[in-house]
Order: sequence, then C-alpha cells, then structure tokens
Amino acid sequence: MSVNGDNDHPWECDACGGAGQALSGPCMCGGSGLAVDAVRYLRERVYCLEQEIEKLEANKEKAST
Repeated sequence: MSVNGDNDHPWECDACGGAGQALSGPCMCGGSGLAVDAVRYLRERVYCLEQEIEKLEANKEKAST
C-alpha cells in the first residue's frame, strides 16, 4: 500500500511509499522501501515488548510475595 492508500504496490512501505524516506510518520523499513522490512521490524519489536511485559509481571509477582 502506498502513502495515498491505493493498493497498486502492496510491497511498498506504508510510511515512505517505497521511497526509503519517511513521508507520513516514522518509517520502519530501514530505508529499503519494502513493506516486508517494516513487518520484520514490527514483529521483532512486538516480541521484545512481550518479553519486557513478562519480566515486569514476574517482578511484580516477586514483589507481592
């Protein structure tokens, strides 16, 4: 999906429209312009956030005992 919302190029990063430079908000493709790189970044970020949540919950349980 490109910046203007059409579906002509679904492989393009939404934020930069495949240009490799952010046009609408922070770009997560790392400058490649590819949506797959943005998805990879987001997947990694979600995984890291889930790990942090698990650590916080474990620490909270330890503190309450």
